[in-house]
Amino acid sequence: MKKLVIRLTLLGLVLFIALAIAIGVSVKPAARTAVEFGGTTALGVPTTLGGVQLGLGLGRSKVGLEDLVVQNPKGFDGPAFLDLGEASVEVDTMSLLGDTVRVPRINLTGLKLRVVQHGKHSNLVPIVQHLRQQLEGGAAAEPAGSEDAGGSGKGLAVDLIHIAGVEAEFDLRGVPGIAEVYHFKVPDFDVDLTEEGQATRKRKAEELIAEVVDELVKKSFLAANTEVPAEVTALLQGGLSFDSIVDQAQSMLGTKVDEEKQKLETKLDDEKQKLESIVEEEKQKLETKAGDKLKEALGGKLPKKAPDGGR
Repeated sequence: MKKLVIRLTLLGLVLFIALAIAIGVSVKPAARTAVEFGGTTALGVPTTLGGVQLGLGLGRSKVGLEDLVVQNPKGFDGPAFLDLGEASVEVDTMSLLGDTVRVPRINLTGLKLRVVQHGKHSNLVPIVQHLRQQLEGGAAAEPAGSEDAGGSGKGLAVDLIHIAGVEAEFDLRGVPGIAEVYHFKVPDFDVDLTEEGQATRKRKAEELIAEVVDELVKKSFLAANTEVPAEVTALLQGGLSFDSIVDQAQSMLGTKVDEEKQKLETKLDDEKQKLESIVEEEKQKLETKAGDKLKEALGGKLPKKAPDGGR
């Protein structure tokens, strides 16, 4: 009996090791394909993943994603549109072997969102247009090489995504009359994808990425309301034309110039009045001092007034 228990234990250990190897071999490349293909398909720009880490458990496992970068559309240089600092994905271990991976929670931390307006063009608008076409079920353009990629792979049944530590940058140095860069933090938030909030939780990676980035953009612009002028956010979202924003900027600049001119004229008038008052005071002092000196010089030589009735 004892030998049987030992054999069964060893057999279970061997099976677990074999399962771990099988999962480890399949999960890492599958995760990379899902994220890179899914991100590129959902957003219409190159999406790359630096590394995948797997921590295998009996009930739940953890998949770590490192150096996830969403590049800018063509025509925009500099830092990427979106950098993900760290992602931790909790998965049901056995579901990794099936067609749908059960994901109770995803934690995304240290994201950096960079929105750029250069002249009449924005790096945000084409990405948002592309992802919303994806969310609405439209036929988004397939990324280069997608015919060989075979799609993003398995379906994902995700419950909750927690997003924290988001830093946003709105770069408007390419807009005449504004030429500023706004930096601000976005409050932490959750994307609830449970059945209570959604009709179904089964999604492809591209659908999930599109939902997350769409919500991230919305939360960022909501946070920007206290940091960035309304007409600037409208321009970045494509709700206001470039010519309109330039006209507004020039109008604002002209108004500011007029205000400063009025302030300067008022200040000059005040200084002029002060100077005239000082000159008048000094004039009176000089006249008084001259009268006193004259009296002192003449002394008692001034003729005395004859008393009344005298000859």
